[in-house]
Amino acid sequence: VKSQKLKIINILFVGVWFSRKGGELLLEAYKNLVRHYPAISLTIIGQIPSNVKVDHLPNVFQKDWLPREKLLRDIFPQADILVLIPQRVEGYGFVVQEAMSFGIPCIVSRIGALPELVEDGVTGMVIRPGSARELENALRKLIENEKLRQKMGTSAKARFLTHFSVTISNKKLLKVYQETLSLSISRR
Repeated sequence: VKSQKLKIINILFVGVWFSRKGGELLLEAYKNLVRHYPAISLTIIGQIPSNVKVDHLPNVFQKDWLPREKLLRDIFPQADILVLIPQRVEGYGFVVQEAMSFGIPCIVSRIGALPELVEDGVTGMVIRPGSARELENALRKLIENEKLRQKMGTSAKARFLTHFSVTISNKKLLKVYQETLSLSISRR
């Protein structure tokens, strides 16, 4: 009998402001899920407040900070799911775009621009801010269904390439500059 190696499903959280970005909610969901899914891991890039303890949780890896090159070279390629779930405010969610560029499905909260980046049910899942139940359900779906993770990841990468790549972003920015310049000239 061949022994099958169990694939670890890596959940990634990247955020300078752990609490503001939903870190505690993710830890609570992870604590509940890891009991049922021992083949999951959680990588946290960002400083965790001193009152939040993770050393009792299995398969949690944390770094206060990593250079962007190391994130792009070593961390994103190993991730299966990205979670960014602020409860009150989020400026943009650049880390979501980075994850999408690697074909990683994202779970985000319905805050700021995040629902504009992630198409709910297509490139990831958009949950209600602060909803532990919705977060656990979204994670459970992606943990249990490899085909869904792959399909959403493929869609995430395609969405990144058609809407957010450097080439596309530069074209959009050039258009804004040109429109602004033509408005300025026409008002003279």
